[in-house]
Order: sequence, then C-alpha cells, then structure tokens
Amino acid sequence: MGFLGPSEFLEIFHRDIVNGGLFVSTRYPSRLQETVQIEIHPPIPGIPPVIVRARVVQRFEPQEGSFGPNLLSGMGVEIQDVAAAIEELRPIVERLKK
Repeated sequence: MGFLGPSEFLEIFHRDIVNGGLFVSTRYPSRLQETVQIEIHPPIPGIPPVIVRARVVQRFEPQEGSFGPNLLSGMGVEIQDVAAAIEELRPIVERLKK
C-alpha cells in the first residue's frame, strides 16, 4: 500500500490505523474473513515497508458501469495487532511531522 505523500500517510495513520482498520485499494480483494498481509510503504525513500497482518471485513468488487470502472474497489481490513503496527509506524510518523 503506497501513499501520494506524507500528508496522506499521516491522515490514514491517524484516522484509520490507530483505530485498527484500513482500506486497501485493489482490483482483486481477498475473501471475507481471510487473513492477509498488508505492506505499508511509507512515503520516505529507502524505508522498507511495514508488514501487518489483517483480516478482511469488507469487500468492494470492481464494477463496470455506464461511466467506466468503479474507482472504489478493494477491501476493508481489521489489523490484527494494532499496538504492534502503531509501535512500528510511530517513528515514521514522528519523522514526517518534522
């Protein structure tokens, strides 16, 4: 999972990750209740991705319509170990706040 820049990363961290969830945009969402690994790619060159385990709780299938493909395709996931994810991401958050 990549980000457009530091502000998007910080917004998603504070809004979603700290609350235990995340939306992953993908054309091929996993099955409901399936455990998946999500690679979170911080918007800092040279920083390796943070890998978190999560459970799929919502699916949004790609839909073709009269106005082209549905842009909202992917899955809502529940992070399995929120405290560990926050602990690993916190130094990145602090660095981006500077």
